[in-house]
Formats: sequence, C-alpha cells, structure tokens
Amino acid sequence: MQHVIKFCLSSGIFLLFAFNSPSYSREINIKQLSQDIQNSLNTRRFAELDKLFSNAISKNLYKECVEFLEKFPNAKWRIEKGNQLKDKRHSIDLYINAEKQLGAKTFSLEAMQKIAITLSDKKIIQKEVINEYSILKSTDHPIDIDLSIPDYVLTGTTYNVDIILEKPLEDAIIAGGLITINEEDYQGKLIPNIPIVPLASGGLYKTVQAPLSPGTQKWAALIAHPKGLISITKTVRIVSDVSEINP
Repeated sequence: MQHVIKFCLSSGIFLLFAFNSPSYSREINIKQLSQDIQNSLNTRRFAELDKLFSNAISKNLYKECVEFLEKFPNAKWRIEKGNQLKDKRHSIDLYINAEKQLGAKTFSLEAMQKIAITLSDKKIIQKEVINEYSILKSTDHPIDIDLSIPDYVLTGTTYNVDIILEKPLEDAIIAGGLITINEEDYQGKLIPNIPIVPLASGGLYKTVQAPLSPGTQKWAALIAHPKGLISITKTVRIVSDVSEINP
C-alpha cells in the first residue's frame, strides 16, 4: 500500500504531462486538441503526442507516461476544455481512473487536475495547476466519499477539511488522519507518516488555518475503513485577495 500511496502522491507527474501540449488559440480548437490528446493517451499512440508537444515540454513526456502506465496499465484519461479564466488564460480539465491488482488487493485511483495554459504559436508554452486532488482506495467494495474541501481560501483564514463517507457505518469503527505535506512529499520523494486515530463513522472532519502568505497548502489524508484503506491528496490555493478566488 505504501508503494502505491507514494506513486499516488506523485500525481503531479502522471497528470501534468497530459497538459503540456500545443493548442490553437481559438476555443473550438482547444476542445478538439483535448480530444486528440485523450485519444492518443487512451490508445497508447504516444508518437502522436510527440507531434503535439513543444520540444522543451515533451522532453520527458514519453518516460513519464511509460512509468505511470507500468503502475496502472489500464489507466483511462478524460480530458475536457475548461473555462476561460479571469486573466484570459484557457484551462483544461483532466480526469483519470485506473486500477492496480497487488496480490489479493485491488487498488483504484481517481484523480483530477485543472490546469491553466498559456499559448504561443499554436503551442502551450506555460502551465499552472490551479486545482487538483487524488483518491486511492484499496478495496473490492465501493466506498463513496465526498471531498468537502475548498479550492481557494484567503491567507490567514480558517476553513474546513471534511472527508465525508456518504454511507455511514453506524457502530463500525474507522480511523483516520490528516497532515499537510510539502512539495518534496507531494512529488513522491518521501512517504509521509500519517498518524491515525478513531473517527466518527461519518468521516474525517477538521478545521484548519491557512498560511499567512499566498501559495498552496497540500493535504494528505488516510482513512482505515472496515472495507479497505483510502488515501487522499488535495491542494488548496492560498490567495491574498478575494478577487483571486474562483479565477
């Protein structure tokens, strides 16, 4: 489980590469490009991706894609054109679902990223992740959860990090823990130890405080459920002005 959690924490690798692609500036072409990248990834026609990416961005693309598919060979991507942001940048939404069998355990991965893109000469030359999460489950039974965690908060404010089990377990006991992680942890170089304590059967609920400086606050959570383990990562952007919320 720890090995798979480590890979889950490196979601910046397995998700981000799908966005470093060239695109057309007109809205309809961004939508078409999203579909083209999705088809190339899902059919494993990686040579087509090489034609779409600028040299600087595509340098490590093939390696990263192969490494991810070694862990989750049946991964499926869904890529959609996102909304235009307040600063006029376009965005793309990426969703990924995958499963991995390790012994008697089945690990299922669900992840999402919203990425802002800057275009030049029909290519994406810059990218910025503005929203992301990942959920890794080790269970053969469906466990529905709801991440009630904001995407943006103001500096210094308190906010709720709630991971809600949609079907409470009545008298069953679950345990869980929540910690902040730094960039090194998040890129999978270090597996954080998450202390767990008994929880109410409805999930994990915590009130936290945002840092005093703008940036990001990254969370990692672990829930031990009678039906299996759930590992969650979520990034919250910390902004200093209310106008930066929901860009």
